[in-house]
Amino acid sequence: MKLQIKLAEQSEAEITFFHIRRDGHQSTTAIVTLFNGPEFMKLFGTASCHPNDAYCKFIGRRVALTKALSSLPREMRREIWEGLKEKGVRFF
Repeated sequence: MKLQIKLAEQSEAEITFFHIRRDGHQSTTAIVTLFNGPEFMKLFGTASCHPNDAYCKFIGRRVALTKALSSLPREMRREIWEGLKEKGVRFF
């Protein structure tokens, strides 16, 4: 899944989720690319599922994205989460 979100000050975020399920290993990875004019920054977050837990891609997305955004200022994190909610992305 790939999403684009407009942010303040002509910035933009592109979020990509990868779900991997093989050989008993289940994980979700979020890659966030922040664009500000010609400059960009990539952030990564991964959520791994314990073998005894039921795999849920919605919870995996939420955990992986939370980890990827953890280094950003609170206002920017909030702006990204609100942009995803406006697009109708499910996390619960």
